[in-house]
Amino acid sequence: MKLRLSANTIRVRLNRSEVDRFAAEGRIAEEIKFAGGSRLSYALVSSPDAGAVFANFDGGSLVIEIPETPGMGWACSDEVAIESAPIEGPKIMIEKDFQCLHGKDAPDPEAFPNPAG
Repeated sequence: MKLRLSANTIRVRLNRSEVDRFAAEGRIAEEIKFAGGSRLSYALVSSPDAGAVFANFDGGSLVIEIPETPGMGWACSDEVAIESAPIEGPKIMIEKDFQCLHGKDAPDPEAFPNPAG
């Protein structure tokens, strides 16, 4: 799962196996370990109780909740992204990760085929 933070926007990108895991389990999480023992964990969670997509940050943990119906609909379809601009908090974008067309790195076999390629 890729996490990008920029200008009050949180962007999360999932590859094919991560989308499949999210669809099966309703949750996907990652963690970054820093020198000195600090950690940043982040998760995308499907919630039947969430009324909208929102992010919560507490104690080094970022949790993005998405209502169950649109979250599972996105994961189980060709829909590319879910965007949310809450009244309070950052804009949130949840996207399927496509193959890069202009990068120098080797293609990611887990990325979705790029429709522009």
